[in-house]
Amino acid sequence: MTAGDARAAVLAADRAWLDALLAGDAFAAERLMSPDCSYVHNSGRTEGRAAYLTRIRAGQVRYLMLERHDVDVRIYGSAAVMTGYVLGKSMTLPDQRMHERDAHFLAIWVHSDCGWTLVAYASTRRAK
Repeated sequence: MTAGDARAAVLAADRAWLDALLAGDAFAAERLMSPDCSYVHNSGRTEGRAAYLTRIRAGQVRYLMLERHDVDVRIYGSAAVMTGYVLGKSMTLPDQRMHERDAHFLAIWVHSDCGWTLVAYASTRRAK
């Protein structure tokens, strides 16, 4: 696989992951996340895959919009480092609180026989 092919595959996996989150499809999101995936929210809270997906399955968080911008993907053998910023809107339930995000993100993807899976994700608010 060329670096260009790998980059395209990572971007496709990331798009599929975002689409799964927007659809509230925890099953599809789970297939794209490594069992030991670590998710660091821009609030600083950290969750593993199971806890993160449990909240999605329970409908405790609904993603309404997720847009990536200025995305860069660097390939290092069977690993990919993706950076950029994300604009998003979500709602937490049961309080129906709206959240907007404008954050830099760092996503680490690893390729295996199962394809590209997300092993780590972290975001932080962008400076104004």
